[in-house]
Amino acid sequence: MAPSHVHNRNTKADVIGFALPNEQTAAASAVIASFCPGRNPSTVIRTSARNAIRQEHKGMSPRQILRFGWVAGLALLYGTFVYWYGGAGTPLSQAETEVFTARLQTNPRMVQHPQSLEAIKALMAQDDGREFYMVNLEELKADPEARKEDLAYARAVIPALLSHGSFPVYVGQVRGLMLGDNPTQFSRAAVVRYRSLRDFLGIFTDPAMAAGVNHKFASMAYTEARPTSPIVSVVSVRLTLALAFTLLGLLGWMALRPRT
Repeated sequence: MAPSHVHNRNTKADVIGFALPNEQTAAASAVIASFCPGRNPSTVIRTSARNAIRQEHKGMSPRQILRFGWVAGLALLYGTFVYWYGGAGTPLSQAETEVFTARLQTNPRMVQHPQSLEAIKALMAQDDGREFYMVNLEELKADPEARKEDLAYARAVIPALLSHGSFPVYVGQVRGLMLGDNPTQFSRAAVVRYRSLRDFLGIFTDPAMAAGVNHKFASMAYTEARPTSPIVSVVSVRLTLALAFTLLGLLGWMALRPRT
């Protein structure tokens, strides 16, 4: 016959789910009484057990999980963008400069335009590792085939630019000459943001870009390119996106608040 305390649901031991020997039950009651004077040990144990079970089963609601997931996802996305965007790297090392110089010296376009090679060497010598903007003035050839070549160049260069954290920030049609005496009839102006000189050289010394550059020169009668460093910029891409992501985060946080 089973011991009576196993079947007695009113014993102190059974409130915590198993039967203790009488001497251990007495010891446990004495400890509880010393910490909670004036309270029934059975009530203390029962209340503690219930609270523990409630705490174990208490978790975030699905909407709370979505809330924190939304904010964490936006933060991760913005962090990924900042890493891709860059713009504040380290200057070219001597070893990198030598590698890029060797590539440029064997580049057919640099052989045809030695002044461009010297200009790039000067840029490498004073590189600061930061972003810069290339201002391009272009005189496109006036024939349908040139238009096809221009589109072919765009298809080649845009993916290469994006893979290096770079992209066109402005493309516009030239509407005439207001000041100066350059007789060239430029038809288009384009400004391209490069994450760094390292990225610029990585793009245009890549053998895979050789065909793309050929498309560019086949579409143009004349072009000029001038690298510039920003001094004043009204629009900050990082700040603009940070504000946009903050707004999205707040809207999502409010929309996913727990229902009462």
